[in-house]
Amino acid sequence: MIFDEVDEIATAAKVSLFFKSDYPKFKRQASVSMLKVSNWDEKVSSSRGNTIEDRYTKRMLASQIIETINNAIKACDETSQVILEMKHLRNEQNWKIEQRLNYSPAWIDKLRIQACNQFADAFEVVAEPLLGDDSDLHVYK
Repeated sequence: MIFDEVDEIATAAKVSLFFKSDYPKFKRQASVSMLKVSNWDEKVSSSRGNTIEDRYTKRMLASQIIETINNAIKACDETSQVILEMKHLRNEQNWKIEQRLNYSPAWIDKLRIQACNQFADAFEVVAEPLLGDDSDLHVYK
């Protein structure tokens, strides 16, 4: 077998946790203004760490990861894109997703699991150059 067997429910849970914990952190890091965190007397690089250069690098990496997340969502089918954007990017309540897609709560839950697995598939490919092994959000059986 070319691919290991994926636990779809556990993968969906891992993707949801990624959007709850990691995604907001990346958003904050990507949106920090470097002018507000810079001290004009601070050296651009030093051996102490946490220099302007380090902070700029962290901000740029976070921006690239956010862009990668958006690209991974765009690689999913249309229904999955709607679910991922509404549920994980905008934190919409489930009833709004159900109303938008005109599906029952049980069906939306099945589609959410599918959407999270599609995202994990796409994210693994597009994020690997940035994150290495951390780009794989799948849980294997």
